Order: sequence, then C-alpha cells, then structure tokens
Amino acid sequence: MTNAGGTNLNRIHLEKAKFSELESRPQALLRANSQISDMSSKPYEYAVGQEVLCCDTEGSAPKPGTVRKIVEEIYTVRLKSGSQVEVSDFSLAPSLKKNEEVKYARKDGKKVLAVVLSVDISIWPPSYTIREEGGAERETEGTRLVPLVIAAKFDKEAAKELEAAQAEAAMRALLEEEEREQQRKMKAEAKAKAKAEAAEAKAKANMEKAKLEARQKASAQAQLKTEANQVKLQQDEEENAKANEEAEARRALKQKLEEEAAARIEEAKVLKAAKEKERKAKQKAAKLARQAEEQAERELAEEAAAKEAAAEAARLAELKREEEAASARAAAAAAEAAAKAIEAARVSKEKAAAERLAAEKAMAEKVAAEKAMAEAALAAEAKAEAEAARAAKEKAAAESRIQKEQEALRAQAEQAQVTAAAEKRAEEAAAQAREQVDAEQQAHKRAVDDEAAQREAEERRKAKAKNKKQAKKQRMKAQAEEEPETPAEEDETEGLEEPEEPRNRAPAATSKKGGKKKKGSTKAAQPHVDSLNTKNSASDWQLWVCLAGFVVLVAVGLMLHLSKQ
Repeated sequence: MTNAGGTNLNRIHLEKAKFSELESRPQALLRANSQISDMSSKPYEYAVGQEVLCCDTEGSAPKPGTVRKIVEEIYTVRLKSGSQVEVSDFSLAPSLKKNEEVKYARKDGKKVLAVVLSVDISIWPPSYTIREEGGAERETEGTRLVPLVIAAKFDKEAAKELEAAQAEAAMRALLEEEEREQQRKMKAEAKAKAKAEAAEAKAKANMEKAKLEARQKASAQAQLKTEANQVKLQQDEEENAKANEEAEARRALKQKLEEEAAARIEEAKVLKAAKEKERKAKQKAAKLARQAEEQAERELAEEAAAKEAAAEAARLAELKREEEAASARAAAAAAEAAAKAIEAARVSKEKAAAERLAAEKAMAEKVAAEKAMAEAALAAEAKAEAEAARAAKEKAAAESRIQKEQEALRAQAEQAQVTAAAEKRAEEAAAQAREQVDAEQQAHKRAVDDEAAQREAEERRKAKAKNKKQAKKQRMKAQAEEEPETPAEEDETEGLEEPEEPRNRAPAATSKKGGKKKKGSTKAAQPHVDSLNTKNSASDWQLWVCLAGFVVLVAVGLMLHLSKQ
C-alpha cells in the first residue's frame, strides 16, 4: 500500500537502520516516489532491487492493482512511545499510539502541536482524533494534510552510547596500531640481529676455512720436502756405488756438493731468520690488530673493526697463499728435476755426468726459489708493518678530529649559555627600567591631577565665599530699602521671601561666573601641564639613552669575555 497522493519523500532526517534496541519499522522506498507503509505488526523484509506489487497511485484514492515497482532503498523510521515527531501524512505514520505528541500541518500551512486521542486504522487513510494546542478536538483530514518530512528525534541515551562506543572503538584501534608498530619494531630488530649474527658466523667460517687450507698446504709442502730428501738419499747411494774410475769425479762432485750444502745451510739459516722475523711481524700485527679491535669496541664501532680484521686476515691469507704457492712451485720443480735425474741414471750410466749437471741445475733453481720466497716474506713483513703504521696513523687522526669536534661543540654550548644568560639579564634590566619609567609617569600624572584638583577646589571655595558675600550685601541692601510702616509679620515674611530670589539667582550667576572662572583656571593651568609633559618626555628620552648605553656595555663585555675564552 502507498499513500494516495504519491508524496515526494525527500527524507533528510531519516536514519539508517543502526539502533535495533529502539522500536522501529523498516520501510521500503520505491522508484516512482511510492511508499510501502503497511500498518501490520510484521515488518517488511524487502531487499534493494526487489520487484514488489503495490497499489496504483494515479487515482484519487488507493485501489488494488498490479503495479510493479523496484525497491530502491531500505530505511527505518525510528519512533518510540512518548517521542515527539513531525507527521507529513498520517498514512505514513507507522502505528501512532494514543497520547503521543505530534506536529502536523493544517490546510492553512500552520504547524500545530497536538496529542493523539484515538486511532482508527479500519479505514484508509487511517483517521486520528487529536487535540490541538488550543484545546479543540478534531479529526485529521488524511491525505489532504500538507506533507511534511518525518523527523525522528535522537534518543539522548542512545546517542551517548553511540559516542561511547565510537570512542572505545577509536581507542581500541589506536592500541592495536601501537601494538602493530611495536611488533614491527621488534621484528626489524630481530632481523637486524640475525643478519649481524649471520655475518659474524660467515666471517668466522671463512677464517676457519683459511686456517684449514693453510694447514693442508703446509703438510703438502712438508711431504714434498720429505720426498725430495728421499730422492736425494737414493741418488747419493747410487752415486757411491759407481765405478772406481769415476772416484776422482765423485770426490770433486762431493766437495762441490759439500760447498753447496754449506751454502744451503747458510741459506736455510737466513730463511729461518726470515721466518722468525715473519713470525714476530705476524705477532706484532696480531697485537696491533687486537689493540685496534679493543679501541674500536670502546668507541662502539664493532662492525668496522670486524671488517678491518677480516680484510687484514684476507691479506695475510693471500700473502700466505702466495708464499705457499711459490714453495710448492719450487718443490715441484725440485721433485721434477730429481725424477728426471733418477730416470736418466737408470736409463744409462754414461749419462751420469749429464744427470749430475741437471741435478745441480735443479738444486740451483731450488736455491733461487728459496731466495725468492725469503724476499717475498720480507716484502710481506714490510707491507704488513706499513699497513699497521698507516692504520695507527689514521686512528690517531680520527681520535684527534673527534676530540677537536667535541671541544668545539662544548665551547659553542658554553658560549650559547653565556649569551643566553646575558640576553636574559639585559631583558630583565630593560623590563625593570620600563616598569620604573611607567611608575614614575603614573606618579607624575597623579601629582599633576591632584594639583589641578586642589587648584579647582580652592577656586570653587573662593567663588562660593565671594557669592556668599555678594548675597549678604544684596540682602542687607534690600532690608534697608523696605518701608518702616509695614507690619512686623509682613516685614519678617517679606524679609524672608525677598532675599530668596537673590539667593536662588545667586547660584546661577555664581555658577556662570564660577564656570567662567573654572574655564579660565583650566586655560591658565594648561601651560603648566604642557611644560610638565615636555619635561616628562625629556626625562623619558634621557632614560632610554641610558638604557641603550647599558645594553651596549653589556654586549661589549660579553664579546670581550668570549674572545678571551
């Protein structure tokens, strides 16, 4: 069912269905400005977009029909027993109850406050018996009423509950946001910590790997040296078993070999000394590295120290690898030469001399390789010492720079404090000077006002005394002019009445004269006030000059103090 007039339902104040705790009735707004307003107790259960059957609204009265319309919006009219509503059309008022206060519009357009006395929904539009403000009872005219917008008033308690719920939701959202932010921070810290631990573990693994490789290379070099010694012993045994005709050659070769052995011993001693020096250099470098690392820990730069130590270890490992590679190449060359010599001895005894020469050549190459290795070790030691010296120099320079910056910042802070204190003292002095000037001006103004008031009071007193004298003279003159034949009572009466005229007139004249005299006194006092104002402005100017000189002296003293510091 719809209202018969097809009322335009521009519902500005209608609320969406939010407060289920209040009495409400869902209503469906259709597309052709039609309204479904069933008065039954069961609410409609429509959905937006649903096609419904409703009455034809083109007639003068609603009649059954099969007009199909589309539900465009679902809203709820919030009504509660005892609430005051505006009724646009009583066909739209869902189940108004007895004793409810309503506002409606009569045909003349006047809005009237009324009370529902009875409800008759057996007819359509429903009829309501109401009592208006003036007390007259009448029945409503149904759809002939001027349409008004249904305006449901908010329940104050529901509004307060809604505000409390909104505040609680906002607080909950804020707490959740803070908790999420805390979790994000904790995750970021854990991630950074895990990353640092992983980097540290990786560095340790690389160092362990480098140490293991160094040990493996050292063992391989020792094995090569052992094999070379075995080859040499075997060669010596074979040479001792040679024929007598080669004895002379063997003795000469033995002598030569002894000389070479002595040279090798000397070279070995030199190499041992070089290795000892290298070991000391490594110890010194390690000590310097430890000192640098401890200093870095004190300066909260663990990551930089770790990187520097890793780089130093990498350089040492590289030098060690180069040294081991050189030793390995020399050993390989010696082994290869020894193998060639053995193979040549086995193939032919006649080529013994050539094999010995090849062995001597291999031995010379080995000696040269050992010399090169010693030189490389010395160069590495010198490089390590230079790197350590450079690191110490850079560290000292950084410490000096940091100390200078800290001293400069401390000096700036002290200077700022001194400047702020001086400015504060200058502002306080200026404020005191201004207050003193204001107090002097106020005192001077009060003195001038008091002097003027006293002068005016004195002038008024003099004028009053003069007026009294004039009135007394006039009264005496009038008494002298009276006739002596007048009875005593009349004389007394007239003598009392007549002087009243001068007495009554005298104040006016006196006031005029006094006014003129007062005006003259004001004009006469004006030059004195101007002279006082001129003196006051001159004293103000002198005071401001003194204050400016004081501020300049304070600034100069502050600059001298800062320059001495």
